[in-house]
Amino acid sequence: MYSTDVKAETASTTPIASSSPTTLTIFWLEVLELAHANDDAAIAQKLATLQLRKEDLDELFGAGSGSKLWTDYTRAFTSFAGEGAAEIAKKIRERRYDDVEVLPLNGSRRHSGQPAPGSRMPSTSRRTS
Repeated sequence: MYSTDVKAETASTTPIASSSPTTLTIFWLEVLELAHANDDAAIAQKLATLQLRKEDLDELFGAGSGSKLWTDYTRAFTSFAGEGAAEIAKKIRERRYDDVEVLPLNGSRRHSGQPAPGSRMPSTSRRTS
């Protein structure tokens, strides 16, 4: 039997100022707490803090891209932070997620001595005599 008593605190509405692993872990742990507290509206507010500005789109995709992408981006983001928040919360509750792991962008979990996926280990000469 699982105990699901979770104390949820008021979600911060401050935009994420850093993409450090610690900051991202805290952000998504707060999302987990809110989901377990059935506060889908607070999750939507929290996700809304992730929205990029036109200037951010320009920086990511090149000058002028923000204006070209803005309408499609805001429509997609509104769906993500709205309906998407409820869907994320539902999955968290269904699967009983209770922890967060932040991975590098390439998604690999390299352990000491293991090459990154797709990389090659240098061949070494082998003497048989």
